[in-house]
Amino acid sequence: MKAYPQLCLLVLFCAFFTARSFAQITAQIPPENALSARQLLDNARVSLDSNQFLKAEVSAEAAYNFFKKNPEAAAADLAEAAYLTGLAAFRGEKLGGAIPFFEEAVQIWTKLFPEGSRQTANALHYWAVCLYQRSKPDKAAETCRQALEMRQKLLPPNHLDLAESWRWLGNIHLELGRYLKGLEFYENALEIEKISSGAESARVADVLGNIGYAWTLQGNPQKSIAMQEQALAIRQKLLPADHLDLAYSYHTLGMAYKSIQENEVALQYFEKALAVRIKQLGENNMDVANTCSETGQAYFGLRDYPKARTFFERANNIMVELKATNQSAYGYVCADLGQVNLQLKNYPAAIEWHQKNVNFRRGITQKSYSPLAGSLIQLGNARLANDDFEGAIADFQEAKQIWEKLFGPLNKNGAKADASLGNAYRKWFLKTKSPQWLEQAREHYQWAEKAIEESMRTETSPEVLKKALSESVPVFEKAISTELYDLKNQLDAEIRLENAWQLSETMHSYLLFSATQEANARHFAGIPDEELIRDSLLRTQITALEKSRRSLIETKKLSLSDSLVLAASLQISAKKEEKQALHKFFESEYPEYYRLKYQRQTSSLAYTQAQLSEDQTLLEYFVGDSIIFVFVVQHEGSQVLEIPRNFPLLNWVQELREGISNYHQAKQKAPDLYPKTVRQYASAAQLLYEKLVAPIASSLKPEIIFIPGDGMANLPLEALLTAAPKDLSSFNTYPFLLRKHSVQYAYSATMLHQMVARQARNTPSGDLLAFAPFFEGDAS
Repeated sequence: MKAYPQLCLLVLFCAFFTARSFAQITAQIPPENALSARQLLDNARVSLDSNQFLKAEVSAEAAYNFFKKNPEAAAADLAEAAYLTGLAAFRGEKLGGAIPFFEEAVQIWTKLFPEGSRQTANALHYWAVCLYQRSKPDKAAETCRQALEMRQKLLPPNHLDLAESWRWLGNIHLELGRYLKGLEFYENALEIEKISSGAESARVADVLGNIGYAWTLQGNPQKSIAMQEQALAIRQKLLPADHLDLAYSYHTLGMAYKSIQENEVALQYFEKALAVRIKQLGENNMDVANTCSETGQAYFGLRDYPKARTFFERANNIMVELKATNQSAYGYVCADLGQVNLQLKNYPAAIEWHQKNVNFRRGITQKSYSPLAGSLIQLGNARLANDDFEGAIADFQEAKQIWEKLFGPLNKNGAKADASLGNAYRKWFLKTKSPQWLEQAREHYQWAEKAIEESMRTETSPEVLKKALSESVPVFEKAISTELYDLKNQLDAEIRLENAWQLSETMHSYLLFSATQEANARHFAGIPDEELIRDSLLRTQITALEKSRRSLIETKKLSLSDSLVLAASLQISAKKEEKQALHKFFESEYPEYYRLKYQRQTSSLAYTQAQLSEDQTLLEYFVGDSIIFVFVVQHEGSQVLEIPRNFPLLNWVQELREGISNYHQAKQKAPDLYPKTVRQYASAAQLLYEKLVAPIASSLKPEIIFIPGDGMANLPLEALLTAAPKDLSSFNTYPFLLRKHSVQYAYSATMLHQMVARQARNTPSGDLLAFAPFFEGDAS
């Protein structure tokens, strides 16, 4: 019995000895000569090929130590030993330990081969990858560029090592916020991979996934989705259902859908990705942490802040457990926790997390760095919520300087910084009533508006434009409110009213452009009928394909990753690319099309007043997040009214329209349906009148020109009710607005004047005055 513990120790020692393997233990014995040291390097290569990274590292490092301690050893042997030791450490995920070995190998080989060599290029490449993954993107970019230039001199043009260099340069530039440059590098890699690996190879799928992710960051989610769907289709053909590469596709597709606010769809993809990653990698893994972070962001988008915080904290806990707080993903999780605490009104925690993120970003690079600027905006917003005006302004100013240095003046990021500065000074003014802060706010809003206008002018993607419009509405809302502050008591009231009007007209012109300018441009540009027919056919095909895909999802209950749905998605993407190419052709061959499509003009308030008759009132509505501005414009003067948006505008408009149409469109007309829809219409029509028209009813002229705001385009103003009907069953008793006023419609005052001028040019004789929005065909 006494010998039993000793036996246990012997068994444990044998188990340990076996696990380490005899080769690993003996490899630590210093080699006797250069020949035996070179044999260790051969052993290391074999171990690397069989993914035995620890064994390879032990062998290579033993050889390295021998060559390092023997001054008579050949420099080439020492370089090879350093390289293989670094490579084994790198593949064993010991990135910090790998870097000095790669650096030493590069130094030796550079002396041996001044013109460059493949060995030097390989060491530079892996050194760059280590630097990137250790959050040193500036140094990584320079090192990777050196590796690429050396490989270009030494290798054939379609060698896969060149594709790898291009791809890693893409990764690094994405980390630096240079998304278009990253896309360019990925496209170079893709071209080589298609030739050398095959159009439907796993390597091609990898690069397509990179391109999709880059398009997400660049703000073009539709292109991202198209690339990711191509990658997913290839991977589904090649890989088992629980392969990690499929999890990557699910993850990046979720990111793309999240970026267009389709958060429910995004969550479906994240759920798939998380299940595969946990199954293959376990709970404590960086990929699992990243998917938790993205899942939290999707819940954040759905305003489920407690659940979002749960996933963010889960991601943070994993990274802390893995000691991965020096990786770039940790900065994003800090930002996420800052944002969710801000929404939960825990301002000290929000500031603390955002400050952690800023500190992390500053540690990455000393140069201008776009993600640092974005982090400063978030920190500034948290400070502003806590009434730290000076701290917030300092953060916003620094962000603006970084973005201007990177992208020049009047860029879309700079617009965000100026809008943030405007918000800070505006809030400071409202707290202190100091006029200097009001003037500062106006100045920064003006700069923000100019930058937004410049980015809108150059933007060609409908998806990106739609997102930009959504983000611009609150900026314009606060800018208008700032211009109109205490309007009656200002000496320059006329200028302030004109400025506010211009802001409203500008936003209406953007909304008009996104909805109809494309169609009008095609109609008036003199494009031949056959080209217009081709364009129309593409639009019809896209609509039919999208309807078919929707049927597969809704009727057959297929998932978005099902092969049939994926095939339909790929067809849609191909047709959209063809349509985009056709429109590029229109722009190059028909200059009038380009001019009409991108022109941005606004009419002044004085000019608009002059165009109205004494019996007309123009009502232009600007719908903000919290305020609706109503510009009441008449021949003899103008005024503006602020209506708090404390009612469900969109729901009421929808209820009114359904009340008018649901009974007539119903296939089965239940006995109670008619009175139910009548009551619904009458209620919504009266509520909308009381909110939108009643406050200005006494000043209205017999004719109204109605320019609806965002969300009001489908509102029939003449159908509103000025009071409750005396008898719901008798329409003769309904007090329609139409009984008091005739109503005409326009997209904007500027568009109204253009249509009148065009009709005047095209009308040979007689008097004609007609106001109506012009629309030709599909505006998608």
